Amino acid sequence: MTRAKFQQLVNGIEVYNGMAHVTVDRDGKIVSSANSFYLDVPPKSPTTDLASLSKSAIEAVIAFAKHIKVEVPPDGRLQADDMVDGVVRVIGAAFAGGPLPIKQMYFHVEGWKLESVWNLTARVDKQL
Repeated sequence: MTRAKFQQLVNGIEVYNGMAHVTVDRDGKIVSSANSFYLDVPPKSPTTDLASLSKSAIEAVIAFAKHIKVEVPPDGRLQADDMVDGVVRVIGAAFAGGPLPIKQMYFHVEGWKLESVWNLTARVDKQL
């Protein structure tokens, strides 16, 4: 048996939890498959302009900081590196303890609609 996993991309951007799994037997026949692909996809891609991406990545970090109730860095303190493999590193968020990698993705909202979002994971050294 061979198992394969596929990640859904829309306009070249990963869809959060948009996955397909296929199992094939030795004869090449599909014996099982399942997917959580989203079918109501946006017709055009989100911005790929680096200045706009950097600004929106920084805005996402500021919104995250406010959400977890940590100090928001003053204007101009946060900076974003160039995007590499869909990931932007935001520098200057003291609560993150170092560069904060965030990734542009699509996320499903209300039913099966997709919305462009930033996915980030941060270890915050503060009790909430």
